Amino acid sequence: MPTLAKDKPWYSIEQGNVHFTVISTEHNWKKKSEQYLWMKKDMASIHRAKTPWLIFMGHRPMYTSSTGLFSVDTDFAKEVEPLLLANKILAFS
Repeated sequence: MPTLAKDKPWYSIEQGNVHFTVISTEHNWKKKSEQYLWMKKDMASIHRAKTPWLIFMGHRPMYTSSTGLFSVDTDFAKEVEPLLLANKILAFS
């Protein structure tokens, strides 16, 4: 990971006109958490005219048709999805 803080495994990188925001779904992502505040700041810092594409990734899906361990985390969707929509992210990885 392109970060020195191993206890904070969230980061962003840019490749050409694409910005990648990568989070850890295993760490606190709730509003007011360090990671959430970082996500908010990271996405707000993108100059969308220069970098129009923003890809948001975490290793657990926000939505899935499966049930059980990997089913939809409704809390994640309630807390993080509004931030993504406010930053005009229409697809989540």
